[in-house]
Amino acid sequence: MEQNLSQDLTREEVAKIAGMSAGHFSRVIKETTDKTFSEILTGYRVARASQLLVRTNKSLGQIALECGFTDQSYFSRVFRKSKNSTPNEYPKQHIIARQ
Repeated sequence: MEQNLSQDLTREEVAKIAGMSAGHFSRVIKETTDKTFSEILTGYRVARASQLLVRTNKSLGQIALECGFTDQSYFSRVFRKSKNSTPNEYPKQHIIARQ
């Protein structure tokens, strides 16, 4: 999942790759992580966006697309909910050397 964040990943596609039915996959994920597939995928996407915001000068639109968010406004809402910071504020709060 982490390597294909920019793609439109569905639970059904990932379950198929894992060799499971979508329902069984969902149960295994929930039992193992106590999170849903969507929560895990969103977590990966927000984590990747966090890295890009701090380490690159890419625009919010570019970062949103690269992390699988097709709507920049939705990306900003999800990011803020997860990180308690807007994507614009986040790099200022987490200054590290840009690569």
